[in-house]
Amino acid sequence: MRIFNIISISFTIIVLLFMVGCRSNEIKDVPIIPQEKMIEILRDIHIAEGNLQGHVSPDKDSLGKTYYHHIFQEHDIKEADFYQSYDAFTQTPKIMEAVYDSVAIAIQRVKTN
Repeated sequence: MRIFNIISISFTIIVLLFMVGCRSNEIKDVPIIPQEKMIEILRDIHIAEGNLQGHVSPDKDSLGKTYYHHIFQEHDIKEADFYQSYDAFTQTPKIMEAVYDSVAIAIQRVKTN
């Protein structure tokens, strides 16, 4: 299960980097959420997604929505602000790569604690 979560997270990071790699290096939108807070939010989202990987129930989608709602509430952000900020970060591949490098480190810290 642990190896599967690491592979799942690694795959997600690779796909995201591939998607943002084709974009220009200019930021068109300014993220609402600061980079450090975004790292914490993405850490929690990826941990939640990893927990969902093991669920094989018809409630999986609603459980995922509940996780996301809880994460947004815990970090005191609006869903729209998260997606706007995420889109803004993806406009600059180097920044997004740094964000996901930090997310991977943050996930490892949670696992070791």
